[in-house]
Amino acid sequence: MEFSHQKEFCAQGKVLLFYLRGEMQKLGRNCLSLEQQEELETICAALEDCLGCAEEDTAQTGRRIQAVYDELMTAAAALGGHKGPVQYIAEQLRQLAASYKLI
Repeated sequence: MEFSHQKEFCAQGKVLLFYLRGEMQKLGRNCLSLEQQEELETICAALEDCLGCAEEDTAQTGRRIQAVYDELMTAAAALGGHKGPVQYIAEQLRQLAASYKLI
């Protein structure tokens, strides 16, 4: 991946991370157990780590993004009727990675 594309991918990924954290705040007040909050924080940390190393190894970044996507979808399923925003962010992350041919 070209350097300019790496920067674009990272910037767009950080926007998704920002929205994910915002959704966690909204859900945390009423809907998330402590365990779910911790799980989503772990996922956020993994995504942040992926974005930080996206400039180094494209193949590894793709695998890590896929793992974050899978974890987000699992977490979303556990949210029941409140899964929509987390599921949407996961899908957007996957589409973003696919648009840069990472997955």
